[in-house]
Amino acid sequence: MKDNLPQLIITEKQRDTLINNLSNLINENSTLKQNLNQNILEKQVNEEKYLLEILEVFDAIESLLTVFQNQNPGINRIGKNLSTIQKKILNILKKRGVFLIDLKENFPDLNLCRVVDQEIRDDLPEKTITKIIRQGFQYQDKILRPTEVIISQKSPLTN
Repeated sequence: MKDNLPQLIITEKQRDTLINNLSNLINENSTLKQNLNQNILEKQVNEEKYLLEILEVFDAIESLLTVFQNQNPGINRIGKNLSTIQKKILNILKKRGVFLIDLKENFPDLNLCRVVDQEIRDDLPEKTITKIIRQGFQYQDKILRPTEVIISQKSPLTN
């Protein structure tokens, strides 16, 4: 089959030009790949910053909901409206791959949680989560923000 192919003869100058052009294309390809990777990384960082800003709005609503709990019916209606807004924000985040961290255990998983305080509770096992201070969120395979929790601690007198 090789015998059927026409033989091309090129000059040394043409060969050097082809090699030089091929080398330039390889270098350009490498540069383009690096630029693409850098652009992807920058996009991801900017997207995470944007999502964290949305989470600040979520936190503000969460804080207001805490204030409006157990208020008179007129104010309670405001709390219900805020709750609806918060659910809409969660749905928007969900569409973009952001999910609430679901703590399945009563003990903090330090990959998902950040312990921000301890409280003395002799009625609970040591290091039991007693309160979630701020909801945590996961974005794709990364922790966008860990869940901030308070955990129990035994009284020094019971040790």
